[in-house]
Amino acid sequence: NLRVLHVELAPPGGGGVPKVRAKSFTVSEALMTGTGEALFGYLAACVAESLEELLGALPSEGGPLPLGFTFSFPAEQSALGRGTLVKWTKGYSATGVEGEDVVALLQSALDKMKLHVRVTALANDTVGTMMAKKLTDPRAEVGIIFGTGTNACYIEQVKNIVKMQGGSIASERMCINMEWGNFGKSGANRALLPRGAVDERVDKESLNQGEQLLEKLIGGMYTAKLTCEMYNDLAAKGEVAGPDGGG
Repeated sequence: NLRVLHVELAPPGGGGVPKVRAKSFTVSEALMTGTGEALFGYLAACVAESLEELLGALPSEGGPLPLGFTFSFPAEQSALGRGTLVKWTKGYSATGVEGEDVVALLQSALDKMKLHVRVTALANDTVGTMMAKKLTDPRAEVGIIFGTGTNACYIEQVKNIVKMQGGSIASERMCINMEWGNFGKSGANRALLPRGAVDERVDKESLNQGEQLLEKLIGGMYTAKLTCEMYNDLAAKGEVAGPDGGG
């Protein structure tokens, strides 16, 4: 699902709580599995509707309103405001998005609506969670999501990041988006997951079989299906009442 927030940060060092106003939207299955153009057009329309409701009007004067884009899917991020979708998860399969810069796609949709808004930063939801906590506790160095899916991020020393070896990085530390929902994709890791027959069936019937295996064990998107499958198994064995009330 989708939320658009208007956030007013407290002055640095003041210990104040940010002022947050939000509006929520539902992303339909048709949009999730349709075209990327339709999906990002819908996102832009939600931004416009939210600004009118939360601010009373669309921004039109001065510099463009800066927008941070929380994108909770695996992305290869090459700059603060640039990131390429590696692969859809969580039931999404909108065409024309994988391998593309999602910031550019959203900005294009905003521009088509002539919104005076500029996408200035891209972040995973785990990173947003960690940074939100850092506002009140600078010691926070881990962000974890348990929702529709699951993921985590943490702060690592750049010298320990294999992908960054030989590069020119000014900072000594960097935030790592782990994408741990996909743990178990390789054979060696898969053996570590406590998967049963029900988990195998849920994975086989999913849109991304063999991927996001940890997420399929605990993600909110899958818990109803898991529960239903387990109950049906117990009913077939006569250990609980079946759909017709029989044991």
